[in-house]
Amino acid sequence: KQWYQRRVRGDDEALVLVNAEKYSKHTGYNTGLKFAGDFVDVSGTCRVAIDATCFGWGLGSDEQWKQRSALRELNKAFVGFDHDFPTAGAGIATGNWGCGAFGGNIQLKSMLQWCAGSAAGRPLLYFTFKDRNCKGLAEVVALIKEHSWTVGKLIQTILCYCEEKTSGKAQSDLFTFIKHTIEH
Repeated sequence: KQWYQRRVRGDDEALVLVNAEKYSKHTGYNTGLKFAGDFVDVSGTCRVAIDATCFGWGLGSDEQWKQRSALRELNKAFVGFDHDFPTAGAGIATGNWGCGAFGGNIQLKSMLQWCAGSAAGRPLLYFTFKDRNCKGLAEVVALIKEHSWTVGKLIQTILCYCEEKTSGKAQSDLFTFIKHTIEH
C-alpha cells in the first residue's frame, strides 16, 4: 500500500497491472472486507489502479464540486483508461470509484468515468452494485446517446453544474441537470 501511495499519486499517473491474477474471493468492503476462499483466475485481464481524491475525510464532500477537483478526477480516470492493455479499445469494467468510504458523489463519478472511457476510445461497463444513488444512470446515458452528445458537451455540462453547485444555485442533482440541459 505504501508503494502505491508514494509512487502513483500524481494527477497524471496510474498503475497498470497486465495479466494480474486474482487469488482469493472476498466479501464486504472497506473495514468489513473478509477472505471468502480461493479463486482461480484464468482471465488474463488487465487491472488498473487509480487513486481517487478522498472527499469523505478532511476535504469535505463540497470540495468535489469545484471544477479543479472534477477535472482532476476526470484526468485521473482518463490516464487509467488510455492504454493498449490487454488490447487497444478493450472494454472497461468499473463502478463507484471514489465513492463509499472516499465520499465521492456517484452521479459525478459515473459521468466522469464515462467521459474518460469515451475519450480513451473504450466501451464502459458500469457496475452500480445496486446503489440507490445510481438511480437514473441508465436513463441519462440513453438520453445522451439518443441526442448524440459529444464528450466535450457532457464535460461542459458537468462543469456548468459544478459551478452552480459550488455557488449554491443548483436546483437539482447532476442527472436531472443533464436531462434538463438536453431537453431544453
